[in-house]
Amino acid sequence: MNETTINHLVANFADAVNRRDLEQFKSLWIAEGIWEIKPPFSIKAKGINNISTTFTQLLDGWEFFMQIAHHGAIEIEGDRATAFWYMSEIGRDTRGEGFQNYGVYRDRLVKQQDTWLFIQRTYHFAYIDRSSLKGQTFTL
Repeated sequence: MNETTINHLVANFADAVNRRDLEQFKSLWIAEGIWEIKPPFSIKAKGINNISTTFTQLLDGWEFFMQIAHHGAIEIEGDRATAFWYMSEIGRDTRGEGFQNYGVYRDRLVKQQDTWLFIQRTYHFAYIDRSSLKGQTFTL
């Protein structure tokens, strides 16, 4: 049950990103959480207010952006867990520049009142491609 709930948390993260749903995104974190994106972007936000601001700023520059969470692994120790998730993302910014990447999220989680939340999410890029994306986009 715990692994299923953590899988659902990760799916909700990608869903919030894809739908640009700030309220859903905020609900996935502890108040003093940390969201970090490693180089080449080097972004670190501490606390839910900074995480929320970073979320909005990151997504504001995209015509479209989609994040897909693939398989990962979870280790649970009581009310704490660590996990990692293979990820892929694709998008086109408002200037028309394409962006595709593959990477991994490394997570620390805590169970509070029967709900798993992120303590820390750290994204590590494995590959980035900025090739032009000529395809047509649609609203989800």
